[in-house]
Amino acid sequence: MGWGDEYENKQRQEEKIKYGRIFSFKTMSYAVNKIKDETKEYDDKHPKDDLMAMWMNIMIVYLLLFTVTYSILIVATGVFFFFYFYVLVQMYGAWKQFGYSKAGYWAMTIAGILITGAVGTILRGFIFG
Repeated sequence: MGWGDEYENKQRQEEKIKYGRIFSFKTMSYAVNKIKDETKEYDDKHPKDDLMAMWMNIMIVYLLLFTVTYSILIVATGVFFFFYFYVLVQMYGAWKQFGYSKAGYWAMTIAGILITGAVGTILRGFIFG
């Protein structure tokens, strides 16, 4: 082991930033761009796990938006649907850049939106009557 190798190995381990629960679309957008720009080495798990965690966070937000969107509230919540969809499109760019299945991503995304829409509508019926 040469001089400085231990420092470089430690630095490489610290470079892999874990993205936990992020719900802000601005922070998600920034994180996706950072992953796209700074990830040099990738495989089946990295950065796919981080992208999937952010995708799941968007689906949770969509569930909440579908649940509270009632009648005229679509004017307010529609903007948020658009912003989060924009992040989904950015995630698609990262997904494509790292060579993951493009058709699988869109199938998963469309199914996720349909499921969250159905569950959100059912929950809204229980909550608002």
